[in-house]
Amino acid sequence: MPRPTFNAPIITYRFFIKDNSVKFSFPVEAYESSENMLLCISNMGLEYDSYIDKDVEEGSQTFYEYSSETNDLYEADYDAILAQVQSEME
Repeated sequence: MPRPTFNAPIITYRFFIKDNSVKFSFPVEAYESSENMLLCISNMGLEYDSYIDKDVEEGSQTFYEYSSETNDLYEADYDAILAQVQSEME
């Protein structure tokens, strides 16, 4: 089942990678500067190996996974993730 589109504004998120998987992300525009964002991340005690900036539709419920082979993000299978979460909640 394809994801619905919302025709929402595009915003840039910074996806933080640790041990070859996406661990967390934040909207870049929420911080005054990249340095400020990285300082906040450090102060929260969050660890990462690298990060990737990616433009996404604001409000979308897209999950991204990291490929160490291409050093890029790709859209994860939303239905598979939803089914897995639902089965774990039963």
